[in-house]
Amino acid sequence: MREAQSVCAIKIPKLSAANANSEPWRIQRLNEIVGRLNTFSYNRYKYDLLAKLAKLHDENDALQITWNSDPTAAEKTVTAHLWSEVLSTDQALISHQSA
Repeated sequence: MREAQSVCAIKIPKLSAANANSEPWRIQRLNEIVGRLNTFSYNRYKYDLLAKLAKLHDENDALQITWNSDPTAAEKTVTAHLWSEVLSTDQALISHQSA
């Protein structure tokens, strides 16, 4: 008899960036924050934070987040902290909006 394998599907939000064609590293760092958010949310909260995200957009170092559902204050804090880490700065700009 064959054992069933579990499959974990991760819903990745839509990624976009200003000047993405001439500055492809912007999409690369959005992928980096997606990975960090996924790891952090599963390790800390045991749920899929990425499922709440509709879109991430890098507008010249300012992260614009479109949420599928309203984020908690903790989720906003986590995203701000992780984006600051990706940019290696304490001055990261983030805007939040609903889908």
